[in-house]
Amino acid sequence: ETVGLVSELVDACFAEAAGRVDRVVTGELGPAPARTKPDGPDSTSAFFDRALDPDVVADGFAAAEVAGRFEVMRRNPLVILDGAHNPDGAEAAAAVLEEGFAVEGHRILVCGMLEGRDPQIMLQALRADRFDMVITCTPTSPRALPADELALAAASIGIACRVASTIEQGIDWALAAASPSDLILVTGSLYLVGAARSVLRSKVDEQR
Repeated sequence: ETVGLVSELVDACFAEAAGRVDRVVTGELGPAPARTKPDGPDSTSAFFDRALDPDVVADGFAAAEVAGRFEVMRRNPLVILDGAHNPDGAEAAAAVLEEGFAVEGHRILVCGMLEGRDPQIMLQALRADRFDMVITCTPTSPRALPADELALAAASIGIACRVASTIEQGIDWALAAASPSDLILVTGSLYLVGAARSVLRSKVDEQR
């Protein structure tokens, strides 16, 4: 729930920044397009009771690190978590991958989402067809779209998937298939990303 609230604030800030700053640069991963389109009063300006200075916005994002927002969990292979949970967020994630990373190896997508989203639209926004392997998981939410249903939706647009019975299994499959030069993106739901983050952190602890 906390991650979700923080993400909503980040979305609002990105939306406002999109109207005032040509390019937002985050401290960790470089250029990041706005995840949502402004569709009402500037929420952050209303909160501060004044317009945000573009330099302040740019400096803030340069220093920002938000859990589950293009968060690098490990390298060799590069494992990234991104809580893109709507088409705009998925398009932004795909754009950052295309523009910000020169992947020498293969790209692996671990994806799960909630009911209420159109899975075909989400997968197309993520450019899932450009990944070398796609693994579907069921997020830890009562509103989760079952992994097998997501895989069927993917198959209907020509994308073959492996269906994991748990998020941990999906992460294990991705890590086992990846070489040091590969990239793994875990995305589609904040619930999925939160659980995957715990799994990956526990694996780091086990190696110590």
